[in-house]
Amino acid sequence: MSRLGPLAAALERIPPPARAGLYMIVAAFCMASVNAFMRHLGQGMPPLEVGFFRNLFGLLFMLPLLLRTGIEGIRTTRHRAYALRGAATAFVTITWVYALALMPVDKATALNFTVPIFCTLGAALFLGERVGPRRLAAVAVGILGSLIILRPGFQSFEPAALLPLATAAGMAANWLLLRFLATTEPAVRVVFYTGFYTTPFTLVPTLLVWEWPSPEFLFWAFAMSAIGSVGQIIAARAYALAEASVLAPFDFFRLPFGALLGFLAFGELMDGPSWLGAGIILVACLYIAHREAKLERTPRAAQGRAH
Repeated sequence: MSRLGPLAAALERIPPPARAGLYMIVAAFCMASVNAFMRHLGQGMPPLEVGFFRNLFGLLFMLPLLLRTGIEGIRTTRHRAYALRGAATAFVTITWVYALALMPVDKATALNFTVPIFCTLGAALFLGERVGPRRLAAVAVGILGSLIILRPGFQSFEPAALLPLATAAGMAANWLLLRFLATTEPAVRVVFYTGFYTTPFTLVPTLLVWEWPSPEFLFWAFAMSAIGSVGQIIAARAYALAEASVLAPFDFFRLPFGALLGFLAFGELMDGPSWLGAGIILVACLYIAHREAKLERTPRAAQGRAH
């Protein structure tokens, strides 16, 4: 029996929702580690270059999957949508690497949790989805939490803190485009083409600040991308076992993991008001996830009664 055999057998005995939660906690640690790597590498190299190599090596990790699926696995007629998603991902990459280079990891992570708020607003504005007063109230509460972290008008306000919010808006656009693509496109194809278009989009601005990377930089950039790819695979397994609304609370483990790594690696400590704002954002986003899950189940329940 392999060394992984007993571990795999033990995991199989755990109920699927609990196992999905464990997977999400591991994925959250992987993502927090990637953020710490980005901040560290961005102190010695242009942040744009860090983001470019993150995307390039991430794309290389897809090659074994392509060998398995063949040309038919990536054949598509939706290149415009993929190119648009690649541009949005490039925007996310650029704003995020600069956010991590200019501000503490934990504070950037806390502000980045506003993604569900931007998703709700984007779905209402661009997809015509109806957003009821309860979800609008949750959006308002989430914005309040962001303002507590930002503290505009006070001495502690950092203009760089707007970058994680820009990242969150870009990630929301990504999710909305994913909804559009998911109607016909399998996950492997979406991941491949997102990296396929994002890599050249991030290369163009990177050439303006290009510095030849050292072997040490390339090694750590490769390690960062490997950890990020593993985190994405583990997260995908979690979403195959449980609904997004069930897993949403576990994604917030990125914040304490980010705070811990920020303290250990950079001596950063998030202050009390920032923790308060992060908690308010957490509550607002969890309520939005709860309402969306409830609204999804309602039509299915009605359909079941009709039959």
